[in-house]
Amino acid sequence: MPGRRGRDEPVIHLYSGSRARAELLRGAGLRVNVIPMDVDETPPEGASPGETVLALASRKLDAALSSAAGAAERWGLAADTLVEGPEGLLGKPEDRESARRMLACLAGRCFRVYSALALYAPKGGIRRAVHDTAVEFRDCSDWEIEAYLDTGEWRAAAGGWRIQGRGAFFAVSINGLMSTAAGLPLSPLYAILMEASYPFGRGSVVRLGSSDRNFPECSPWNGGCLRERCEGKRRLGRKIFGGSPRERF
Repeated sequence: MPGRRGRDEPVIHLYSGSRARAELLRGAGLRVNVIPMDVDETPPEGASPGETVLALASRKLDAALSSAAGAAERWGLAADTLVEGPEGLLGKPEDRESARRMLACLAGRCFRVYSALALYAPKGGIRRAVHDTAVEFRDCSDWEIEAYLDTGEWRAAAGGWRIQGRGAFFAVSINGLMSTAAGLPLSPLYAILMEASYPFGRGSVVRLGSSDRNFPECSPWNGGCLRERCEGKRRLGRKIFGGSPRERF
Protein backbone atom coordinates (compact mmCIF):
# COMPACT_ATOMS: atom_id res chain seq x y z
CA MET A 1 0.00 0.00 0.00
CA PRO A 2 1.40 3.43 -0.89
CA GLY A 3 2.45 5.70 2.01
CA ARG A 4 4.63 8.53 3.34
CA ARG A 5 4.31 11.46 1.05
CA GLY A 6 7.08 11.50 -1.54
CA ARG A 7 8.45 14.84 -2.59
CA ASP A 8 8.14 13.78 -6.21
CA GLU A 9 4.42 13.02 -5.99
CA PRO A 10 2.44 15.21 -8.42
CA VAL A 11 0.57 18.19 -7.06
CA ILE A 12 -3.21 17.77 -7.14
CA HIS A 13 -4.87 20.93 -8.42
CA LEU A 14 -8.08 21.37 -6.45
CA TYR A 15 -10.75 23.19 -8.45
CA SER A 16 -12.65 24.35 -5.39
CA GLY A 17 -12.40 27.33 -3.09
CA SER A 18 -13.23 25.20 -0.05
CA ARG A 19 -10.57 25.53 2.63
CA ALA A 20 -11.94 22.42 4.33
CA ARG A 21 -11.33 20.29 1.23
CA ALA A 22 -7.79 21.57 0.89
CA GLU A 23 -7.14 20.80 4.56
CA LEU A 24 -8.46 17.27 4.17
CA LEU A 25 -6.17 16.63 1.22
CA ARG A 26 -3.14 18.08 2.98
CA GLY A 27 -4.00 16.13 6.11
CA ALA A 28 -3.90 12.97 4.00
CA GLY A 29 -0.37 13.85 2.94
CA LEU A 30 -1.15 15.11 -0.57
CA ARG A 31 0.34 18.18 -2.21
CA VAL A 32 -2.41 20.63 -3.17
CA ASN A 33 -2.78 23.76 -5.26
CA VAL A 34 -6.15 25.50 -4.93
CA ILE A 35 -7.74 26.96 -8.08
CA PRO A 36 -11.40 27.91 -7.42
CA MET A 37 -13.89 27.47 -10.26
CA ASP A 38 -17.09 29.50 -10.52
CA VAL A 39 -19.80 27.53 -12.35
CA ASP A 40 -23.57 27.46 -12.71
CA GLU A 41 -24.87 25.41 -9.77
CA THR A 42 -28.41 24.97 -11.08
CA PRO A 43 -29.29 21.29 -10.49
CA PRO A 44 -30.10 19.12 -13.53
CA GLU A 45 -33.83 18.67 -13.89
CA GLY A 46 -35.14 15.29 -12.74
CA ALA A 47 -31.80 14.11 -11.33
CA SER A 48 -31.38 12.22 -8.07
CA PRO A 49 -29.32 13.81 -5.25
CA GLY A 50 -26.29 11.70 -6.17
CA GLU A 51 -26.62 12.52 -9.86
CA THR A 52 -27.03 16.20 -9.06
CA VAL A 53 -23.93 16.55 -6.90
CA LEU A 54 -21.90 14.53 -9.39
CA ALA A 55 -23.04 16.80 -12.23
CA LEU A 56 -21.98 19.90 -10.26
CA ALA A 57 -18.53 18.47 -9.52
CA SER A 58 -18.16 17.52 -13.18
CA ARG A 59 -19.03 21.08 -14.26
CA LYS A 60 -16.17 22.42 -12.15
CA LEU A 61 -13.72 19.96 -13.65
CA ASP A 62 -14.93 20.65 -17.19
CA ALA A 63 -14.58 24.39 -16.59
CA ALA A 64 -11.03 23.93 -15.35
CA LEU A 65 -10.00 21.73 -18.27
CA SER A 66 -11.38 24.24 -20.76
CA SER A 67 -10.08 27.43 -19.14
CA ALA A 68 -7.13 26.81 -16.81
CA ALA A 69 -3.75 27.00 -18.58
CA GLY A 70 -1.94 23.66 -18.55
CA ALA A 71 -4.85 21.82 -16.92
CA ALA A 72 -4.62 18.93 -19.38
CA GLU A 73 -1.05 18.22 -18.25
CA ARG A 74 -1.68 17.98 -14.50
CA TRP A 75 -3.72 16.09 -11.96
CA GLY A 76 -6.98 17.88 -11.22
CA LEU A 77 -9.78 17.33 -8.72
CA ALA A 78 -13.21 18.95 -8.44
CA ALA A 79 -15.79 18.28 -5.73
CA ASP A 80 -19.24 19.35 -4.66
CA THR A 81 -21.50 18.72 -1.66
CA LEU A 82 -25.25 18.92 -1.13
CA VAL A 83 -27.51 18.12 1.80
CA GLU A 84 -30.80 16.29 1.31
CA GLY A 85 -33.11 17.51 4.08
CA PRO A 86 -36.83 17.19 4.76
CA GLU A 87 -37.58 19.99 2.29
CA GLY A 88 -35.28 18.76 -0.45
CA LEU A 89 -31.73 19.49 -1.59
CA LEU A 90 -29.87 22.24 0.22
CA GLY A 91 -26.90 23.94 -1.34
CA LYS A 92 -24.99 26.94 -0.01
CA PRO A 93 -27.16 29.58 1.71
CA GLU A 94 -27.33 32.93 -0.02
CA ASP A 95 -27.46 34.89 3.23
CA ARG A 96 -27.93 34.56 6.98
CA GLU A 97 -31.72 34.25 6.71
CA SER A 98 -31.39 31.42 4.20
CA ALA A 99 -28.92 29.67 6.52
CA ARG A 100 -31.34 30.12 9.43
CA ARG A 101 -34.13 28.43 7.50
CA MET A 102 -31.87 25.53 6.55
CA LEU A 103 -30.68 24.93 10.12
CA ALA A 104 -34.23 25.12 11.47
CA CYS A 105 -35.27 22.57 8.83
CA LEU A 106 -32.48 20.15 9.83
CA ALA A 107 -32.79 20.52 13.61
CA GLY A 108 -34.01 17.35 15.31
CA ARG A 109 -34.06 15.40 12.05
CA CYS A 110 -32.02 12.96 10.00
CA PHE A 111 -30.60 13.97 6.64
CA ARG A 112 -28.04 12.83 4.10
CA VAL A 113 -24.88 14.60 2.95
CA TYR A 114 -23.83 13.83 -0.64
CA SER A 115 -20.28 14.59 -1.76
CA ALA A 116 -19.01 13.95 -5.29
CA LEU A 117 -15.56 13.85 -6.87
CA ALA A 118 -14.38 14.35 -10.45
CA LEU A 119 -10.71 13.45 -10.93
CA TYR A 120 -8.60 14.16 -14.00
CA ALA A 121 -5.41 12.17 -14.61
CA PRO A 122 -3.08 13.45 -17.36
CA LYS A 123 -2.71 9.98 -18.88
CA GLY A 124 -5.79 8.32 -17.44
CA GLY A 125 -8.75 10.51 -18.33
CA ILE A 126 -11.59 11.34 -15.95
CA ARG A 127 -12.91 9.29 -13.05
CA ARG A 128 -15.88 10.16 -10.89
CA ALA A 129 -17.24 9.02 -7.54
CA VAL A 130 -20.11 9.97 -5.24
CA HIS A 131 -20.67 9.02 -1.62
CA ASP A 132 -23.34 9.82 0.94
CA THR A 133 -23.40 9.85 4.73
CA ALA A 134 -26.40 9.97 7.04
CA VAL A 135 -26.39 12.51 9.87
CA GLU A 136 -28.80 13.02 12.73
CA PHE A 137 -29.10 16.52 14.19
CA ARG A 138 -30.02 17.30 17.74
CA ASP A 139 -32.94 19.61 18.46
CA CYS A 140 -31.72 23.21 18.39
CA SER A 141 -33.34 26.21 20.01
CA ASP A 142 -33.66 29.51 18.19
CA TRP A 143 -30.91 30.88 20.45
CA GLU A 144 -28.55 28.03 19.51
CA ILE A 145 -29.15 28.61 15.81
CA GLU A 146 -28.50 32.34 16.16
CA ALA A 147 -25.31 31.67 18.13
CA TYR A 148 -24.12 29.30 15.43
CA LEU A 149 -24.92 31.81 12.70
CA ASP A 150 -22.77 34.33 14.59
CA THR A 151 -19.73 32.07 14.04
CA GLY A 152 -19.98 32.58 10.26
CA GLU A 153 -19.45 28.87 9.60
CA TRP A 154 -22.62 28.78 7.54
CA ARG A 155 -21.05 30.77 4.72
CA ALA A 156 -20.37 28.68 1.59
CA ALA A 157 -21.42 25.52 3.44
CA ALA A 158 -24.03 23.11 2.08
CA GLY A 159 -27.04 23.18 4.38
CA GLY A 160 -25.55 26.15 6.25
CA TRP A 161 -23.52 23.84 8.47
CA ARG A 162 -19.98 22.48 8.85
CA ILE A 163 -19.07 19.38 10.80
CA GLN A 164 -15.44 20.54 11.15
CA GLY A 165 -16.23 23.36 13.58
CA ARG A 166 -18.98 24.29 16.04
CA GLY A 167 -21.40 22.47 13.79
CA ALA A 168 -20.07 19.20 15.22
CA PHE A 169 -21.98 20.00 18.42
CA PHE A 170 -25.25 19.49 16.53
CA ALA A 171 -24.44 16.01 15.13
CA VAL A 172 -25.95 13.35 17.39
CA SER A 173 -24.88 10.47 15.14
CA ILE A 174 -23.26 9.71 11.80
CA ASN A 175 -23.60 6.67 9.55
CA GLY A 176 -20.86 6.79 6.94
CA LEU A 177 -17.59 8.62 6.32
CA MET A 178 -16.82 11.70 8.37
CA SER A 179 -14.91 13.09 5.38
CA THR A 180 -18.06 12.87 3.22
CA ALA A 181 -19.91 15.04 5.72
CA ALA A 182 -16.91 17.40 5.61
CA GLY A 183 -17.17 17.71 1.82
CA LEU A 184 -14.50 15.37 0.42
CA PRO A 185 -14.90 11.56 0.76
CA LEU A 186 -11.31 10.41 1.23
CA SER A 187 -11.73 6.64 0.87
CA PRO A 188 -13.51 6.92 -2.53
CA LEU A 189 -10.88 9.48 -3.56
CA TYR A 190 -8.08 7.07 -2.69
CA ALA A 191 -9.80 4.36 -4.74
CA ILE A 192 -10.03 6.45 -7.91
CA LEU A 193 -6.48 7.77 -7.45
CA MET A 194 -5.25 4.18 -7.32
CA GLU A 195 -7.33 3.28 -10.39
CA ALA A 196 -5.77 6.22 -12.23
CA SER A 197 -2.26 5.08 -11.20
CA TYR A 198 -1.47 8.17 -9.15
CA PRO A 199 2.25 7.74 -8.35
CA PHE A 200 2.21 7.67 -4.58
CA GLY A 201 5.69 7.75 -3.06
CA ARG A 202 7.35 4.39 -2.57
CA GLY A 203 6.36 2.83 0.73
CA SER A 204 4.04 5.73 1.52
CA VAL A 205 0.37 5.62 2.41
CA VAL A 206 -2.48 8.06 2.34
CA ARG A 207 -3.14 8.80 5.99
CA LEU A 208 -6.93 8.63 6.28
CA GLY A 209 -6.85 8.71 10.07
CA SER A 210 -9.68 9.99 12.25
CA SER A 211 -11.04 12.38 9.61
CA ASP A 212 -12.34 9.41 7.62
CA ARG A 213 -13.83 7.10 10.19
CA ASN A 214 -16.69 5.04 8.84
CA PHE A 215 -19.17 4.82 11.71
CA PRO A 216 -21.34 1.66 11.54
CA GLU A 217 -25.08 1.89 11.86
CA CYS A 218 -25.27 0.43 15.37
CA SER A 219 -21.94 1.54 16.86
CA PRO A 220 -21.79 2.78 20.47
CA TRP A 221 -20.66 6.14 19.06
CA ASN A 222 -23.93 6.83 17.34
CA GLY A 223 -26.08 5.43 20.10
CA GLY A 224 -28.05 2.68 18.39
CA CYS A 225 -29.33 1.83 14.94
CA LEU A 226 -29.29 5.07 12.99
CA ARG A 227 -31.12 3.60 10.00
CA GLU A 228 -34.25 2.78 12.01
CA ARG A 229 -34.31 6.14 13.76
CA CYS A 230 -33.58 8.09 10.59
CA GLU A 231 -36.26 6.35 8.55
CA GLY A 232 -38.86 7.29 11.14
CA LYS A 233 -37.69 10.88 11.34
CA ARG A 234 -37.33 11.20 7.58
CA ARG A 235 -40.95 10.08 7.16
CA LEU A 236 -42.01 12.53 9.85
CA GLY A 237 -40.02 15.33 8.25
CA ARG A 238 -41.61 14.80 4.84
CA LYS A 239 -45.05 14.68 6.41
CA ILE A 240 -44.53 17.99 8.18
CA PHE A 241 -42.66 19.89 5.50
CA GLY A 242 -43.99 18.26 2.34
CA GLY A 243 -42.48 19.22 -0.98
CA SER A 244 -40.33 17.41 -3.48
CA PRO A 245 -37.00 15.93 -2.34
CA ARG A 246 -35.39 17.83 -5.24
CA GLU A 247 -36.49 21.29 -4.22
CA ARG A 248 -33.81 23.73 -3.07
CA PHE A 249 -33.77 26.92 -1.04
